Amino acid sequence: MQNDTNEDRDLLMEESEFTNLDWTTNDERMDMATENLFQSLTFKTPKNREDARNNLKRHLRAVLIVFSRLAQFDPSQSLAYPRNNNIGTSSYKGNYQPYNPFNYNFKKIREVLDALEIHGFVKCEVGKQDYFKGKYQGRVSRYIMLESLMDYLSRYELSDIQYAKKLLNGGIVIKKSVPGRKSKIVIKDYSSIIEPEDVAESKRFLTQYNELISTADIAITHQESERPVNLRNCYTTRIFQDEGFTLDGRFYGGWWMQCEKNDRWYIAINNEQTVECDFRSNHLYLFYGLNGEAIPENLRSDPYEISELYPRALIKLLITRYFNCAGEYGIINHIRSARGGFTDEKEKSLQLIREYLPDDKVCREVMDIIFSSHPILRTATDYQWGLRLMNWDSKVALYVLQTMTDEGIPVLGIHDSFIVQRSSHERLKACMAQAYTYLDIPLAKPPMHTTYGHAHRNQEGLAVAYNIANPRYQRINPTQ
Repeated sequence: MQNDTNEDRDLLMEESEFTNLDWTTNDERMDMATENLFQSLTFKTPKNREDARNNLKRHLRAVLIVFSRLAQFDPSQSLAYPRNNNIGTSSYKGNYQPYNPFNYNFKKIREVLDALEIHGFVKCEVGKQDYFKGKYQGRVSRYIMLESLMDYLSRYELSDIQYAKKLLNGGIVIKKSVPGRKSKIVIKDYSSIIEPEDVAESKRFLTQYNELISTADIAITHQESERPVNLRNCYTTRIFQDEGFTLDGRFYGGWWMQCEKNDRWYIAINNEQTVECDFRSNHLYLFYGLNGEAIPENLRSDPYEISELYPRALIKLLITRYFNCAGEYGIINHIRSARGGFTDEKEKSLQLIREYLPDDKVCREVMDIIFSSHPILRTATDYQWGLRLMNWDSKVALYVLQTMTDEGIPVLGIHDSFIVQRSSHERLKACMAQAYTYLDIPLAKPPMHTTYGHAHRNQEGLAVAYNIANPRYQRINPTQ
């Protein structure tokens, strides 16, 4: 199933989802289904020892949970799972880095998948990671659930089970760089890592927050996009990029973070229209405030609207990327690489770059325009400023989410944006404003913007999409 907090997803996945290993259940139906299927399967490992049998059953149960969750969401979708022998070791160079709080053996998971294929429950399409031209080139292997497995899941009612997510390290996760790898890997052992009090407090808060969100009545009353949304993926974690807890620290994982912006307008909470409140130009305000300065009064309404020659979107793009580059030469090198297609820029950003920044000379000219309006940016020569600003906006988010959760008000956080039922709108805005005073960075407080959702209550008191004749509707209320 969907790896909810994996930011390293790439084109190797295509329309498949990486296999998750962090969901569980105590439901007896899963135990019975596992035991009965185990008796029918043929494994590479002999079944003559009790410890071997128990280990196989444990991994078979994990795989059944994966397919049961897929059946709940989209049984036509395939599961991506690499067949590389180095999975789970430092030698593995691929992007499959699942959270594995139960310490499953990746090779044993593959053995179970092979047994299911022999039994006629799944079909495997072996992928290729090399550069030859052939079938399934450039993607990991994927497993397709066959009708026989769907019938088996239905017989034991496994798709009716409410599965719970086991959070790695209580939801406080660290990713670290490894030589030879483009993407970072998740740290598995946290026994020697000392967490600051605010980080430890956020771990305690996550349990309360995830419980509140998973039991709230939340619906998407309509979807404009075709992007699948699984409302059962409602568990949030906090991800840092260093063991000192100073880089990143944002909250990830909830289905609302994978939601298209236009779809978020149709979210309803407790059968009520929602509003989305966000901070405008948040990172630029934070940078000023953390350096003891306020944004000039003439720029406060929109600090990105500083040029008549170049669009606001381009200015915002350059400033945002600048925080992740080592000064002026760093941003010029980044834009040069982006023009050549050597970065992960989205298509919309690439169009801006190629249209307005055809060469280094023009890029320098636009940066000079930016520096003339925001001379303080010349001091941002550390390429980790972007991650440091993310750390600070995560502290703001923590204050907002924790305060509202303590009051029993469900809030869906998207970094510096927050969705709440309309009756709690004013309370949310007050809480967002208080966060900067609480963190002692009052100069960093940006203006706020509110977007009103497109759901309303019908005569039966249920939230529905406003003025949509045939809405594409999803509702999951775990309390019913």
